[in-house]
Amino acid sequence: MLRRVKSLALCAVLAFSVFATGCTKDLVTKVTDKNVNGIVSDYTQVYKYYEKLRKDMLSIDKLRHKGGSEKTAQKLTADIEKNLTKVKDLDYKYDNMYNAQKYLEKCYKDIKKASEGAIGNHDKYDKNIVKFKENFGEFKRYMALARADISKVRGTSDDSSSVVEEENTTNTDDASTADTENSTEEKDANDIITGVVEDVKNRNKGEELDADLESAIKENGFLSGQEYKANGGSEANLEKEAKKMFDELENDNPIKATQKSKAKRVFINAFKEGYADYQ
Repeated sequence: MLRRVKSLALCAVLAFSVFATGCTKDLVTKVTDKNVNGIVSDYTQVYKYYEKLRKDMLSIDKLRHKGGSEKTAQKLTADIEKNLTKVKDLDYKYDNMYNAQKYLEKCYKDIKKASEGAIGNHDKYDKNIVKFKENFGEFKRYMALARADISKVRGTSDDSSSVVEEENTTNTDDASTADTENSTEEKDANDIITGVVEDVKNRNKGEELDADLESAIKENGFLSGQEYKANGGSEANLEKEAKKMFDELENDNPIKATQKSKAKRVFINAFKEGYADYQ
């Protein structure tokens, strides 16, 4: 009985950040040497599901603005539903990851509804994209808090002592989304999987990029290039924009100085490929 009372008391204390009702389990509020590896693994898992959603969003946005078949839309909706089920099953004890997972679940639900309106019901699409942007902002906030806590334990380089808060920059190119009129160069969150980067940095002793790190950088660069073109980015500024995005990404997730040059080349090349691939 006493344990139950303590658990409920903790839920009350965390009520400002934990919105799940009926919480009866203790949530960890600190990252330590003992739990940091597990939390990094959790972060990586959540980020991978966000990346899956991000890819589907690009495809849905194409349907909304350029048209497509109902069959394609249904396939995307089914894919989102499948991953939503997996996201719902995630269970974390660290409070920031717990909350990030809950908001990612909301984001999946928003995009699923948006996908259902991508063809023939643009009002439904637009309405749910607006909802997504609100929930996505909270998702990013908790992910940033997690990165900050991780960096306190693992440490960061001198030129990256703080976690940079990215702007909420998911662009849908639609007038009904409040901030899309402010910039044609908006981009989605570019916080590469911190857990993967940090683990690879600890393992990698040479100047060559670890396969996992190189793959993560390529994927981020490719998707960023697609988003840049989708948002009206000019080919004339392609190299400049790619370098800028890499610098922002690397600022959040510092790479060893001996690896930075190759990592930058990998990102820029992938960025150009993504730009060229977007139709």
